[in-house]
Amino acid sequence: MGQFTRRELLAAASAVPFARKPNLLFILADQWRGQALPWTDRDLIAPNLARLAEGGVEFNRAYTCYPAGSPARAAMLTGRYPHTCRVMKNDAKLPEDEVTIAMPMKAAGYSTGYIGEWHLDGDAQPGFVPPGPRRHGFDFWAAFNRGHRYEDSVYFRDTGQPIQEKRFEPNYQTGLAIEFIERNQKTPFCLVVSYGPPHPAAQGSGRIHEHVPAGPIQAAAECARRS
Repeated sequence: MGQFTRRELLAAASAVPFARKPNLLFILADQWRGQALPWTDRDLIAPNLARLAEGGVEFNRAYTCYPAGSPARAAMLTGRYPHTCRVMKNDAKLPEDEVTIAMPMKAAGYSTGYIGEWHLDGDAQPGFVPPGPRRHGFDFWAAFNRGHRYEDSVYFRDTGQPIQEKRFEPNYQTGLAIEFIERNQKTPFCLVVSYGPPHPAAQGSGRIHEHVPAGPIQAAAECARRS
């Protein structure tokens, strides 16, 4: 199989007859190390990730072009380097004239959606991003600009009224994603789900705590030698 640029891939997807257009689902996590995945760490309990990987492809030589949230996110959504799309640091705004993946997908008949942390609209926290050019082509919106409040968070839809959530943040965001997918069974969709964890503060749901032994955590021998 030949190599394609991101723009060539999007152009090809837009040219596919409607019935054959694939759905696009991007699942992001903040500060998740590649070594902490079920196919690299046998002690990690993550059956859903393991099942997802079984039907996909592992990229074991993939690198970020910038090790910070906002620039890396901007690069992924636009297909351009951070200095080219003008997001060179965290809390920078993605300029309204930048084209994200949602725009050509929307033009090709896709339903577009974004759930979770955006972090491309300045330093406002949690931050309401109003409908329009600052959402860069994403129509369905259940998101906020910045978060890291995983047990007591808020998100916004199309008004500035915050929607309070007491549940573990990734749990309710996953529920919103399932609802979006179920509503778009008859149309192709492009959905981004952007989780905050495992970024600090280090919080988890009650089910996660069931798998963590009580008492101090002992570092692996390899880690102890390097400390």
